Amino acid sequence: MSIFHHIIYSCKDWHLDPVKDFSSNLVLNVMYLPNYDLQKLGELKYAHDTDSGFDLKSTVSNTIELFPFENVVIQTGVKFEIPSGFEIQIRSRSGLSSKGILAAFGTVDEGYRGEVKVILYNLNKDKCYYIRYGDNIAQCIIQKRIKAQLFKVEHFASETERNENGFGSSDIKLDG
Repeated sequence: MSIFHHIIYSCKDWHLDPVKDFSSNLVLNVMYLPNYDLQKLGELKYAHDTDSGFDLKSTVSNTIELFPFENVVIQTGVKFEIPSGFEIQIRSRSGLSSKGILAAFGTVDEGYRGEVKVILYNLNKDKCYYIRYGDNIAQCIIQKRIKAQLFKVEHFASETERNENGFGSSDIKLDG
């Protein structure tokens, strides 16, 4: 029996739902900075119960024109106290991505207590994008952090079918 199955059977004995009782009770403390107007923007929240992430908003004081192939760092007006053993991942929003505006994937480590900022890229070749105060610019996903022990070795203990075949190694090879 796997450890996962063992936990589920143990939870049945404890009368706990393993998904509800182990994943939804996490508390993330949020500090709203003076540039975040709670009256206008409201508190951060998940839009739907089933969402994995919650949106971050722009708190720029003036509208920013993001030119094609340009990037800019955007203030969000929030700080987090991330629980021990967790991290926050910054990800693009699908609506912006479909318009060629991507948020750089980023990690907010549990020990960081500064304002979270988002790097936005405009991948459009001929269209500017405007970022205004209150725009939803990225999403936050909270994830369990796993820290590995790093060991120096001279050789790996095993070989794989792939070994050192890198870029394009899984592409279908066509004759011709």
